[in-house]
Amino acid sequence: IRSLSTLPNIHPYFSKKICCLNRRYTDYRYLASAFLSNYINDISLTQHYSLPTVENSLIDIDKLDYRLNIKTGLSILHGQGRITNYQTPVDVDYTSKQASDKLIAITQNCFCSLVTESKFHSSMPNFSEKTLRAIISGRPFVLLAPQGTLQLLKDLGFKTFNKFWDESYDLELDPTKRFEKAMFVVKEILEKEHLDIETMMSILQHNQQHLASIP
Repeated sequence: IRSLSTLPNIHPYFSKKICCLNRRYTDYRYLASAFLSNYINDISLTQHYSLPTVENSLIDIDKLDYRLNIKTGLSILHGQGRITNYQTPVDVDYTSKQASDKLIAITQNCFCSLVTESKFHSSMPNFSEKTLRAIISGRPFVLLAPQGTLQLLKDLGFKTFNKFWDESYDLELDPTKRFEKAMFVVKEILEKEHLDIETMMSILQHNQQHLASIP
């Protein structure tokens, strides 16, 4: 991100509603993929895995609200087997400028990023290049991250999106409830008929420029 010679232009155009890029398996990433599989035409999603059961899950699937259709999504994943992307494999690590440019292009082709951070069950708020990818691309984000991570971003001078949707998931200590609340925000976005980047432009521009200014 710091090596970019120019900041990407923030444009208001997109063809998908949600972007979710994953490589390594975790319980929250797999369950997020299951949820998103119910909206296959509205998402850009990498790395589905077909597993007999959700492995090592600290999220209680049976306690998740039935309206999220997680179990239906799991059935979809189990029927698909492992796939990487609906068109071409995507390198979700920054291994080259070409890979970086492609990640930014994929992110910008979606209204919002569902960021499945490196940590979720940690007690310490933290974020990585995954959140910064959404910021540098000029896109809003919903975080699957430790409790307090949105507040950490705000403490560092970034702006978030509580004017547009409920960000109280960031306050939730219980991982099952935090996951559920975040998914309901994504559900709301996916089920809206009209989504407008223009109304968020001042926040997106601020975040991008603030990131570029950090030494």
